[in-house]
Amino acid sequence: MRWSLLAGIMSLIFIVADLSPVSAREPRGKVLDPSALTIEQRIQNIRARNHIPIPLPDVITPEFSQTPRVKIINDTQHNLTVYFRGPGIRQVTLRPWSTETILLLAGNYEVAAEVDDPGVLPFLGSHPYDREDYQLIFSVRPYPR
Repeated sequence: MRWSLLAGIMSLIFIVADLSPVSAREPRGKVLDPSALTIEQRIQNIRARNHIPIPLPDVITPEFSQTPRVKIINDTQHNLTVYFRGPGIRQVTLRPWSTETILLLAGNYEVAAEVDDPGVLPFLGSHPYDREDYQLIFSVRPYPR
């Protein structure tokens, strides 16, 4: 009886220790980056809807690079959000008529983009980014639905 009472107390201690706040904070399994999950969800959402092809980026400097620079030009009257998913995951939001330059890890990327007007179709496509400098221009033109 003494051993079963001691075993019961020890089991209770282990259960309480497992439910402690310290244990609850420890990650179990793979922890996803919340921003990566959001970008993946946005790209899947765009893929599932009507979309138009993403504009092909212009290669500005043809030399190979492990960290290509991409100059994104928002040639629209809308806020533009661009999502890059490949060796790196990136989201960039640009105000109307603005420009931003980012660095990527070299590789193939799925790229999606959308403006803050629900009446404008989003962009979707893929492209390798392995040269030193690119320019990616987004503009909104009438496009048949």
